[in-house]
Formats: sequence, structure tokens, C-alpha cells
Amino acid sequence: MLGTLEQPIKKAHSVKAAAQQFDASVPFVRNEIRDGNLRAKKIGRKVVILDADLQMYLENQPDWKPANQEKN
Repeated sequence: MLGTLEQPIKKAHSVKAAAQQFDASVPFVRNEIRDGNLRAKKIGRKVVILDADLQMYLENQPDWKPANQEKN
């Protein structure tokens, strides 16, 4: 299965690649893993995050609402 003609869809991401996905720092992602908020796997010495786990993490984050938006 291909994402584009040039790049296959990634099924797992390094911590650095996951951080780049949502413009976060590597220490932030490592903290989220350590705190149990983001699921990761250990393969040898490398920590990887499955694409499905990364998507679930992002979907479970609260929606952003501007501070000046009135509450209903």
C-alpha cells in the first residue's frame, strides 16, 4: 500500500519522527511515553511508535478553542 507514488505508508515511527509529525520536541514525546499517554514498542534498543497508536494519541487530544470564544 502506498501513500504516494514515492513514499510507502509508514507503520511505525521513531520517537524523533513522531515528534516531527506534530511539531513537538523529542523530550516531550519521550515524557508522553513514560507517563503512559502514548503507547510505544521497544525493538532491540530502538523505541518505535506504531502509526495506529500515534493516530489514537492525536485523536484523543482535546480540541483547541480560542480563549475569547464564548461558552454556550
